[in-house]
Amino acid sequence: MEAILPNISNPDAYINLKRKWKISIAALGYRAYREGLMTYQQYRYFNILLNKKNYKIIEPLDEEFLIIRPLRLKKMFEFVFDKGIISLTEFLEIFDLRVKGVSKKFSIELEFFSKYMTKPDNVIEFKF
Repeated sequence: MEAILPNISNPDAYINLKRKWKISIAALGYRAYREGLMTYQQYRYFNILLNKKNYKIIEPLDEEFLIIRPLRLKKMFEFVFDKGIISLTEFLEIFDLRVKGVSKKFSIELEFFSKYMTKPDNVIEFKF
């Protein structure tokens, strides 16, 4: 990697690697550090530049890559809820989850779950 990246602590030097491997610049920098190709000081500077360039929010090429949504997982939820195997409310209670968290974790739009909601997500039931 040293020969490929003349300035290993500069996040912009990783753009072509990101294009080739479709891995975030932050992950590539961490890998370089973990493999011993970058010193602690270089890795620290690398992260300072990531923040300074706002690459922690959006990296170069992020808008070019197609985000693959987990369709099979969504279909699995749909099957389970439509067949009445378990309700969304029961699922959330068993695993102590919130709809917003499940939506974000599995990259499924929040609207998908709205048709399976039997009670608002922010209501807490107390059992005595």
